[in-house]
Amino acid sequence: QEDRPADLRHITDAFGFNFVDDAMVAHRTIGSLNCRRMEYYPKDPIQVMLDPDRPLAQSRFSVSRLGDENLIEQLPQDVAVAHGKIRERLTHWDNVPGEAFLFERTYHWMVGKAESGPKPIKVRPFDYMVTDGRGVRTAMLWKSPTFRQQVYANPGRQPAPHRGYDEDEYWFQFSGRVDQETEHAAYPIEAGECSMAEAGISHTSTSHPGANRLTTYTNKPLRMVVDPSQHLLASRWEVRQIE
Repeated sequence: QEDRPADLRHITDAFGFNFVDDAMVAHRTIGSLNCRRMEYYPKDPIQVMLDPDRPLAQSRFSVSRLGDENLIEQLPQDVAVAHGKIRERLTHWDNVPGEAFLFERTYHWMVGKAESGPKPIKVRPFDYMVTDGRGVRTAMLWKSPTFRQQVYANPGRQPAPHRGYDEDEYWFQFSGRVDQETEHAAYPIEAGECSMAEAGISHTSTSHPGANRLTTYTNKPLRMVVDPSQHLLASRWEVRQIE
């Protein structure tokens, strides 16, 4: 992959976001053995709400599954030769299995060859947080007419319960613990776990030290497609800030 531009040969590590803002742009990921990734597929074009070149802090995190703390992370190696062939898959929003189109492309003439359009953006979301009038550390990352994402590091208990009038609210707890309260139940959310509140459901939370959260808001109703009682693993994660 020596023919690839330097700005495309990057590594996205613990909670660094790699954002491709273009429909019809081919992409793939080469992950390490310990790579765990959450991907989002909003249908509408997204507007970036921060300046990627002006972070307010510099933080890095180390993430390991409990029991694997001493495992050495082997970074992925380049696997494609300059003139090698790759299979490309074209998907539509509502594809079902078997409906995707497949192409054979020449790697050398595809990767890094776009002549126009925005380049990939990589940000570390918790490096942009500011304190708002309520004392909440937060940053808006990006948004579209149907989708927006914001990071939070709340100090202690939120000021009051609140509810979204027309948005589902989806939480991914990156680090630390939050004690969540909703009209359905009160329960903890720890590093690596996620939960949500539907539109119209009152909720509030209490954050413990070190709690960092990514919250997704969408006015398109979310539908769970897994059975939460049928976990295949019982993983727990340790997240350490190393800078």
